[in-house]
Amino acid sequence: MNRFGSSVRLGLACAGLLLLAACALTIAFDMPQDLQVDATSTAVNSTFAFDLASTQAVQDHKADVTSLSLKSVDATITTLAATNRATSVTGTLALRADGAPANGSQDIHVGTLTSFAVTQGATFHFDGNAQLDAFMLSTIKGSGKFSVIVAGTTAGGEAHMTIHAILHASLGYSGGFL
Repeated sequence: MNRFGSSVRLGLACAGLLLLAACALTIAFDMPQDLQVDATSTAVNSTFAFDLASTQAVQDHKADVTSLSLKSVDATITTLAATNRATSVTGTLALRADGAPANGSQDIHVGTLTSFAVTQGATFHFDGNAQLDAFMLSTIKGSGKFSVIVAGTTAGGEAHMTIHAILHASLGYSGGFL
């Protein structure tokens, strides 16, 4: 029996297991939600609740999360109500931590629209950034809850629409046994 060959194979097998144990894995996932915007004037101020715990990828790996990134937000105006008079909107999209002040002083800016035409099927896209990533990681380590804040003004009149928003995210977690 060749003890040296057996020892080498055993050592390589152990090294492979240690490498696997220390492995970090990443899962991309989406958080879709329909946002109903009903403004009774030309001012738009809407808050929409999100809960990361309702996402399967988060449920499966919450205890091992090492990173959580908001890659981007895509949104489409899917429905304009008969009462909609808004022709364009200028405003911001922001994220607010669970328990943060309602005055917006701690909101994290996602993106800005300027004179964006309000038409059925109109789409917009905002990229993520490091500040949003830090916010998302802090959120998952906390309550898992946050709000999406839509604020701005419209031209033409009141806004009554449904926006289908998709927050695209990526979750990094430890796949190891150590």
